[in-house]
Amino acid sequence: MGGGLCAKPLYLMKTNMKNIVRDIERKYLHFAEIIDAPKKYVNFSEVPRHDGGAHIEYEGNELLYVHTERGSRYDEKRTRNPDEILFWLLSDLVFNMAVEFERENRKPNEDSRILMFAKEEELMAKINSDWANELKKKNEKYLKWK
Repeated sequence: MGGGLCAKPLYLMKTNMKNIVRDIERKYLHFAEIIDAPKKYVNFSEVPRHDGGAHIEYEGNELLYVHTERGSRYDEKRTRNPDEILFWLLSDLVFNMAVEFERENRKPNEDSRILMFAKEEELMAKINSDWANELKKKNEKYLKWK
């Protein structure tokens, strides 16, 4: 992941995992404030809510980004890079904000994803331009599938 918010890869850090998770949470909340995220979309949790939302866990020296619903895990990503978890958290946040923006500003006879993706990229660019470029590449692939 671009952006380099952490100086060393996780496996080289001597800090315990709880401190790393606290640091991720602090950065997440800071970036949520920068993009003026509505409280209803700002979600940082270390325990499953079982509502389809994500939470963070750690196992050994790995961070896990886990989605659960009705008591079951349906998606799990693993990394040793705190920046990657932060990217995943913020990607979900800006996506939710972009969906709401598109819904409130829908243009008849236009692919709704165009407006939504543009807003998602705009919000992420306020946080990290490398991450915004990653979203742009992903979004361009989706638009090519039309």
